[in-house]
Amino acid sequence: MGGNTFASKVQEKARDLGHFVHSRRAISVYKGTVAYIIGFSLIFLRKFESLSFYPTTLQSMVILIIVGGPGKSVGSSILAVAFGLLGAGLGSIGFLILAHLNYSHTAQGFIFAMIMYTFALVKARGFKFFPLALLAILMSFNGIYTSLNTGGFDAKYLEEYLKTYCWGSVIILAVNFVVFPLTSEKEIRQTLITSLEHISESLHLLAKGYTFELTDEERVTRDLLAQRLRQDFSTLNQKIDDTFVEINFSRHSTKDYQCFITRIRRIQQNLITAHSSILSVEERDTELFRSIFLPNANKTFSLLREALDITMHEIITDLECHSFHGSEISVEFADDPYLQNHPSESRVDQRHLSSGLTTRANSIDERLHSVTSRLEDLEVHNHDDVSERTDHHTTRSSRLSIPFHLTRTRSPPTASPTLTPSAQIENSPEHHGLPIPAVSKQDLSFEHKPGLCVKVLRRVFDRFCTEQHNILVQCLVDGHLHGADDSLRILDPRPSVKETYQYKYVPSLLSGDDLRRSVNRARRRRRTWMDENTDDKPPATPPGTPASPPENSREVFYEIIREKNDFEEKSDQVTIASHHSLTRVYSFLFAMEQLVTEVELLYHSVKRVAKKDKGIKFHYFPSLNLPDRENGYINSSSRKLKTELKNSEFSDIVSDLESPRQAFEEMSVSEALALLEHRKYTPVRLTISQRLAKIEQWLRGPSSIYAAKVAAAASMFSILLFLPVTRDWFISYGVAGGILTITTSLQPTLGQSVTTFVFQILGSGIGFVWALTLLMMARHVGGYNFNPFVIISLLAPYSLIFFYLLYHKPQYLVAAILALNATGTVLITEWINVEYYGISDFDPPVLRFGKAFTTLGVALGIVGTFQLFILRNPAKRDLRKRIGKLLFAQLSYLTLLQAFVRGVLPPDPSRRAPQVAIVRVAEELRHRELKIQAELIALRPVVGYAANEAQFGQPFKEDVMKKILRTGQILLDRMRESRIAISLEPLPDSVLKNYVQVLAPYRRRNSQIQQLTYYLVASSILAKAPLLRETPAELESESQVTNFMHDMLVLASRHARTSEGAQTIRSGSFTRYFHYLVSLTSLNEHLKVLEEACRDLFGELEDHLE
Repeated sequence: MGGNTFASKVQEKARDLGHFVHSRRAISVYKGTVAYIIGFSLIFLRKFESLSFYPTTLQSMVILIIVGGPGKSVGSSILAVAFGLLGAGLGSIGFLILAHLNYSHTAQGFIFAMIMYTFALVKARGFKFFPLALLAILMSFNGIYTSLNTGGFDAKYLEEYLKTYCWGSVIILAVNFVVFPLTSEKEIRQTLITSLEHISESLHLLAKGYTFELTDEERVTRDLLAQRLRQDFSTLNQKIDDTFVEINFSRHSTKDYQCFITRIRRIQQNLITAHSSILSVEERDTELFRSIFLPNANKTFSLLREALDITMHEIITDLECHSFHGSEISVEFADDPYLQNHPSESRVDQRHLSSGLTTRANSIDERLHSVTSRLEDLEVHNHDDVSERTDHHTTRSSRLSIPFHLTRTRSPPTASPTLTPSAQIENSPEHHGLPIPAVSKQDLSFEHKPGLCVKVLRRVFDRFCTEQHNILVQCLVDGHLHGADDSLRILDPRPSVKETYQYKYVPSLLSGDDLRRSVNRARRRRRTWMDENTDDKPPATPPGTPASPPENSREVFYEIIREKNDFEEKSDQVTIASHHSLTRVYSFLFAMEQLVTEVELLYHSVKRVAKKDKGIKFHYFPSLNLPDRENGYINSSSRKLKTELKNSEFSDIVSDLESPRQAFEEMSVSEALALLEHRKYTPVRLTISQRLAKIEQWLRGPSSIYAAKVAAAASMFSILLFLPVTRDWFISYGVAGGILTITTSLQPTLGQSVTTFVFQILGSGIGFVWALTLLMMARHVGGYNFNPFVIISLLAPYSLIFFYLLYHKPQYLVAAILALNATGTVLITEWINVEYYGISDFDPPVLRFGKAFTTLGVALGIVGTFQLFILRNPAKRDLRKRIGKLLFAQLSYLTLLQAFVRGVLPPDPSRRAPQVAIVRVAEELRHRELKIQAELIALRPVVGYAANEAQFGQPFKEDVMKKILRTGQILLDRMRESRIAISLEPLPDSVLKNYVQVLAPYRRRNSQIQQLTYYLVASSILAKAPLLRETPAELESESQVTNFMHDMLVLASRHARTSEGAQTIRSGSFTRYFHYLVSLTSLNEHLKVLEEACRDLFGELEDHLE
């Protein structure tokens, strides 16, 4: 069996290799290999060597060819070459200065350290700047090295180095332009198509998950696609960052791509939100959803799924370039840094993803015909039943399928009649008894007209929303959402201190975790003398009174809520179950509302561009990362903002502004908050000492410390060249190449360096071994000391392997660069000295091989010393600090969101905040959402780096860190949903009067608990401090949320029984407020997850009192 499995894996790999070799993805590998071979071929030509006064400088060409991106797109390659030449130019200045300072090695070392510090900061900004920083450092170090060889500045050396880099640039650009050129514009479009295909498939699987139709394999694929959506988000940014400008013959302008990218990013965010909302309630009690919401809208939802699928397919078809085939789209996780450190997960996920991707229908017309015909049948059927349903409005609740345990009782001891199972079966989705808005048959033409699919999509989605809202109204009227308790708990009297803090006794037969789960309300254990021995029944005496030790052990708790009777307990259970189901319904519904809107806008944008003729277009790629302001929050034509401001009590602040746009752009966040809170804004000016403190804080930051360590390591390396004792050894062994190892080996965190060390040794070792092999095989063959034809023929397959790793396996990037460079350095050094100069007694290949490994060992020894012992920065510590800062950023976002909500939903309608302040805060919230989302994505690979570090003390709890990041993502999604639900339009006075005013105390208390919990968790993580056993979220949040939602549902039930109230609840205004409450109250349970994660990491304070 094992042999068969191994053979099947080999066959599968062989098939994948054959497919890759004949695919367009292999072109980048071929182009890189061609450029690499051309570089060696030119160096091996005697006429070419004679063009250089110092042929030894020709080996510098190799590193530029490797990092210059000959296999990348045209725009990316041009940018890499431009950065490389810029780095060489800046390094030339360092070369000039350092060579002229030959008389003072101290001055050389000081200036070189400053150069290293500067370009290490540049290198830390991303791989895009790697050619610039690397060549600048190498050129500067060459100034020291050549000045010691020649006794001062030699202009000819500087000229030859620059000529070598120019030759390398010519080779890169020639190969990139001539051999199957791929423009960055086309690559961006292909990336967008790939993202849209992932979006389309993810939509399909999320819809199946919403209706509980997923298989286990599809569930794995769905979760994998959610990861892929996040990766697409960062991959698209990387593709844009790799290009500066490009001139193309295309129909798509920069503005068009900016629009496409903005829409696709928003769709990705909405899908991530929908995915996290489904996951967060997947294992919860959703009987209400299964029994009422799903059956009564299942048929329309299936039409919605197909309409979305057809629309997405048409968008992809219009955007796809004909020379690019979807079958060749890479679905590997090569760019995912997390999976780079978990290759086994990558292989498993890749298999599931490949099997999960479905094939699309070839004919859009056929599928559109099917959807519209079924929608027409559904409309006609419902239209025939509208009058009958209207006449029997009072019997709707009997025809609506209601689960037994959710049927409302009018009095505590007595239950009303419920539906039998047979009656539930008879109530099919098409007979749920809810009115459906009619759709004209004229809109459902079977001909495939332009824009028909997106029109059908909007109508189907509006129908689906209407059904869900009608179901909500009916459930509110019948009281199925809050149980039998019709009282408002906000009016309940507060218990006394004795009642609040009296001990409750719970059996301690279960373990701690099981015990917490067995308790319905939030109770925290109190360790007292009664833990050992207490009676089976609560003692009649107060807890402080001595008692005789009983036989059975009990645990002692208290809770700061009053005791509830069975009647209230049952209502709480119904409310909690309703909360879970409503969270599932409205989180998904609101995410889909945003998604459908963005799909519509993307569809119309793509169709508009598809009608254009091709022409010469100037593409400025950095602008693609700018937000699309087509649907911006503020319009310069909306004069009401300026009028409102000038007529308000803050008219003196904005009297000199000429337009609302100016008011929006000139207003700071602090000023907007002051306007929201109706207070005078006083600007804060930084003093000189405060500015100096900020500079000092930046110098102590991780980037500055990393750059300082690189500069110190390079200075230590240069001392080996400055000292007369080691100078001859340094030059004869060619240790100068170690500066490249130092530049690439030192990383910001220890975990990254561990990985880099391994790849350094593997890459350089393989490169040196292969160079030795080639030299020994080509030695004294065909009348050459080293036959160039043998070297080139065997160098080609070797370079194919490592250029594949370089372009398609970024996790092996360091190994690929060093392997290719190590081979080239040894080969060219031997060739120039033996073949060109004719030095017969030059180092034989084996000796050169040993010296090369010595150079590697010296450089890695210096790097290891600085990385392990000098200002060490473990990835675990970096991860912990960044997570703490992330949580504080989310706390700031939550605080800003709460101020925003107070401005849009004031308890007093007469104190509405100025619209321009609301707009400004909303724009800031959107900006912070993107920053927090980017940080969440960036933290995932850091978890892998931390797991790679040696575990000398307490083991690294990788699963806990992943749980914190997952919970942080869910919290961000819920807060984003709250912000979108509130939007910018003010709610009508009826909603403010009947809901916002009444529930304002709940909202204020809930905000306090959430802010305090966030602060405690973030502080605990940053300080590595244990949490208290009794935190506000543990003591109050569950009862707070239960009472909050119960009273909200009671108020809505009362309001829904009036004609005005029913109309309000069906309106979008109430849906916005209701979804806001559902999203906001769901934060508490996720904050508890963060608290438990902190306890898993650092324990509890009561356990660390010694």
